[in-house]
Amino acid sequence: MLSYRSVLTYSRIGGHVKTLTFCQGSHYLAAASDNGSIQLLAIEANKPPKSPKVNPFQTRFLDQKDDGCVVDVHHFNSGAQSVLAYATVNGSLVGWDLRSNSNAWTLRHDLRLGLITSFTVDMHQCWLCLGTSNGTMACWDMRFQLPISNHSHPARARIRRLLMHPLYQSSVIAAVQGNNEVSMWDMETGDRKFTLWASSAPPLSEMQPSPHSVHGIYCSPADGNPLLLTAGSDMRIRFWDLAYPERSYIVAGGANEPLHCPSVLYSRKIIEGTEVVQEIHSKQKSGATEDAPRRGPESLPVGHHDIITDIATFQTTQGFIVTSSRDGIVKVWK
Repeated sequence: MLSYRSVLTYSRIGGHVKTLTFCQGSHYLAAASDNGSIQLLAIEANKPPKSPKVNPFQTRFLDQKDDGCVVDVHHFNSGAQSVLAYATVNGSLVGWDLRSNSNAWTLRHDLRLGLITSFTVDMHQCWLCLGTSNGTMACWDMRFQLPISNHSHPARARIRRLLMHPLYQSSVIAAVQGNNEVSMWDMETGDRKFTLWASSAPPLSEMQPSPHSVHGIYCSPADGNPLLLTAGSDMRIRFWDLAYPERSYIVAGGANEPLHCPSVLYSRKIIEGTEVVQEIHSKQKSGATEDAPRRGPESLPVGHHDIITDIATFQTTQGFIVTSSRDGIVKVWK
């Protein structure tokens, strides 16, 4: 059963929480604040009617002058080490070994490539990729702690979110500023292989009549057929089927949009070697063709009133989507 109010509140972190993550295989939550602190919180789950409890387990204070605050954080368990990896605004990339309470590794990003905005770690912990404020994606070899390569978005558009591609080991999925663009990049060659484009601007153009951007991405392999959920500043949640783009649709629109689901079609084409799937809004009826308008639910549920900042999923007896928005609202969709 889902509760419509919080069952636990922790307010001793101080400052504003910038990012957080659950630690794999544990009941720990890591939260980073703009005051330079990273707190590892132990969550003690209790059966109803008892409420869960939370206790600070470990805390690390960063040097605000040298490091700045944390901008992104991830956790991975390599067996011998339980590593909380974090990136700071001043270019530090650190792997904090929670078991030994020491640094497993430390990398120093070249700020001439831009400020770090997001990063992602290979599932085998062999390499990582970071994105910057000026559209650079830079790769590091985590075994030798050396930079490998860096590639830039043609428009130097800010990288908002990065994910490793679940099937292609050398590829990342990047959400960038403007045109709701989400692209797959081969980091070995620097090629933009695949792009999702939910904008009225000509695909891959560097002009931006649409200022909207994707802020949250969830990617599921789905037995070899990658499925993508995106959400962002236009307050729309989109479902993308990467193998069959024509099956994509808008899950939910913003709260101020009409309840009736808009008709959209998804056009697939090759532009300068990049496969592009563009979302096109259509008011005309057409036959059952590959590019026929694709409808989601006939009546869209009431959406968010503000920018969607993140999206995730969880599974019980059925699947759920969780979204959060800038005004502090969390919604659960099924």
